[in-house]
Amino acid sequence: MLTGFEQQEPAQDDVFQLLQQMGIREPSFALHLLKGGWNNRVYRLVVGDFSFVLKAYFYSESDSRPRLAHEWAFLRYCHKRGINCVPQSLAILEPVLGLYSWIEGHAYGGPAAPVLASEIQTALSFIQELNQNSGNNFEFVPDNLPLASEFCGDLMAHVEHLERRMQRFIQMPKPTQMHQKVHQLVVSRLQPLWHLITDNLTRDSRKEPGILRPLDLNERCLSPSDFGFHNALKTATGPVFIDFEYAGWDDPAQLVCDFFSQFQVPVPAEAWSDFAGAVASWYPEPDWQLKRMSLLRSTHDLKWICIALNHFLHHDSHRRAFAAPAIAADSEQGLLQIQQQQYNKALLLIEKLETQLK
Repeated sequence: MLTGFEQQEPAQDDVFQLLQQMGIREPSFALHLLKGGWNNRVYRLVVGDFSFVLKAYFYSESDSRPRLAHEWAFLRYCHKRGINCVPQSLAILEPVLGLYSWIEGHAYGGPAAPVLASEIQTALSFIQELNQNSGNNFEFVPDNLPLASEFCGDLMAHVEHLERRMQRFIQMPKPTQMHQKVHQLVVSRLQPLWHLITDNLTRDSRKEPGILRPLDLNERCLSPSDFGFHNALKTATGPVFIDFEYAGWDDPAQLVCDFFSQFQVPVPAEAWSDFAGAVASWYPEPDWQLKRMSLLRSTHDLKWICIALNHFLHHDSHRRAFAAPAIAADSEQGLLQIQQQQYNKALLLIEKLETQLK
């Protein structure tokens, strides 16, 4: 079975096992590696006239997070709730292979596939369906739905999480000139932003009694995690959301901030007020929730700048090489090109955040 980043595709016997779970005995199939993923390897599995999505999840001794288990549990819950803007989970071979329904659609982004106001409303309705029942009360779900991968239970936990991300770049080895440029960028521009954001957050939190208290259980939300239109397909019937390997119970502020801070397919900033206000309104103290979202917004903007630079971290490079073996095997030039692109994205995001914080 494929269990490390060194193998190029799933074993034939493993694919047969997945198909047999669905009652398919077809002796032949074709696998086509799809482009675009940074964390896992995704294939179009063609069996006769039918297509499926086969995901091979990254798994290693140094990074053994149960990505498949998280995604599978989340999708099974979606199916129980009758939520249809997600793929169907069809078969599983733990710890790294999952089979899902094929979705006809294309990626969001650019003038050809903009994010529409109606699609933002669909995203909001999706989150509401996950978390509320018809009586407008939160419905607690079985214990097998875990905490989200980056769950933070209070305001300062978000700050500490970002600090750990920053430290990874400060302490990273610098084997190339690009790594040295990233280190200089972090020290000269990200760190000053970090200090300004934390100073502002500390100052503002002092004006809000109780804002630093931990979330109660009924103040958490069930989150797709890494939620946004960068993890969605535009279809004839509306957006279909994908990639739930980090899903679970989370802070509503993190869900909302990530939705607007992710840079791959930006959501219009003018949608913030309605979207954040709607999510906050589902909770016993909506003003408290909304204030936390506002306080953490810049923190998550800075977090996503760090995410843009993850290609320079050795730990993440193994996972990315697994997800895109053609790029990894191509040449150093291909990797340098991607790193330069990510560096340029980070520069633009830094300039935007510096302007916002002036």
